[in-house]
Amino acid sequence: MNFFDYGLIKSFIQAFRYQGPVVEIGSLVVDESMKVFDVRSLFPKKSFSGVDLRHGAGVDIMGDIEGLPFQQHSIGTLLCLDTIEHVWDVHAAFKEIKRVLKKDGIAVISSVFNFKIHACPHDFWRFTPEALDRLTKGFPYKILGYQGYRKRPRHVFTVVFGKEYRTQDIESQITEFKKLLQGEAVRYFSVFDRMRHYIASLFAKKPLMDFRYYNHIEVLHKIKV
Repeated sequence: MNFFDYGLIKSFIQAFRYQGPVVEIGSLVVDESMKVFDVRSLFPKKSFSGVDLRHGAGVDIMGDIEGLPFQQHSIGTLLCLDTIEHVWDVHAAFKEIKRVLKKDGIAVISSVFNFKIHACPHDFWRFTPEALDRLTKGFPYKILGYQGYRKRPRHVFTVVFGKEYRTQDIESQITEFKKLLQGEAVRYFSVFDRMRHYIASLFAKKPLMDFRYYNHIEVLHKIKV
C-alpha cells in the first residue's frame, strides 16, 4: 500500500456508485509506514473486512485469494491493492474475484511494475495493462490504467464492473475519476528531490524519464468488451 493506491481508492469512492460489503484482499499492515494509507478508514459507513494469508494488524479473516471464503456474488466492492503480484495462480485468483463479486459490484485491482522484488512472503509477477485486460476478460466493463512512464510504469491498475452495474452515465463517472486521480493520486516533490533526480539524469536517461513521468496517470476504458 502506498500513496498512489490510497489516492486511487479515494478517487474511486468519489466517482463511482460502490456498495458494501467491502473486502480488501491482502490487508495485512506489514509495517508502521502503511498505517497512514489505511483504506478501511475511507469506508466508515460500509461493512469492511480485511483478508490475508497471515494473521495480524488489518486482518479480520484469514483466507487465500485462490479460494476466497465468501459465497458467490456476495461482495459489493473488492479491493486488491499491490497484492496480485504475490499470488502464484493468478488465473484462479481472477476467477475467484469474478465468483464472489456481486453482479452489480466493482473490483479495484492494482499492482506494482517498475519496483524492486519484495517478498510478502513471495513476489512472483509483474503485469502490463494488457495482461490485466486479458486476466479480466470475463468482465463486460472495465477501466485499465498505469502510473508513470509508459514504457516503465510504476503501477498498473484496473477497475472492473459486474455485468449488472448501471452504466447509463458511466462515461461521466470515468471522466470524474480521471480528474480526481490528478489531484488525489499524485506525489509532490521537494526542491531537494528534484535536484537529486536532475543530477542523476546527467549520468543516465532512466532516472530522468522515471521522475519526469512520475505523476503521469493514463486511464483507458473498455465498454462491452
